[in-house]
Amino acid sequence: MDFPETLFWSATYVALNCDNPESVYICKSGDVIELEKLTAEYRYLFLPDYAAELIRTLNRLDLVVNQSSFQEMTVEQVRYYLSLFSESVTGWLYSHNADRDFMNVELTCVLSDFTGEYFTGGPGRAFYEKLYGAAMNSDPKQLYLGTPI
Repeated sequence: MDFPETLFWSATYVALNCDNPESVYICKSGDVIELEKLTAEYRYLFLPDYAAELIRTLNRLDLVVNQSSFQEMTVEQVRYYLSLFSESVTGWLYSHNADRDFMNVELTCVLSDFTGEYFTGGPGRAFYEKLYGAAMNSDPKQLYLGTPI
């Protein structure tokens, strides 16, 4: 799930690197999105952000990847997506984000402080504080892998 203008690049990468490019579906503007039908036919679905609520109808996502976008959202937006994914993921959440993008003044708390409200996993903030030491203040990227609580 991403902005429609960036889905093309993600879907292209997966199609070029998966065993069957025919198993990739990218939702286009104007598509009638019937997730049950699409998941039966395709292995990889790329949905635009405006179709997020449709995920609730599936209730079975194997993997959700969030790469460098939670850090650019507001607290409310991050909580919305974490809640949505925690209700729908039967597998894993993979997150690779800084606690906050240095230019994002709208994310007013530390991302890792509330990821644990929805998912259990790690490594946690203490691991990265030990790893990065004083550089932790520069908002380094942190990997998080978790399953819904």
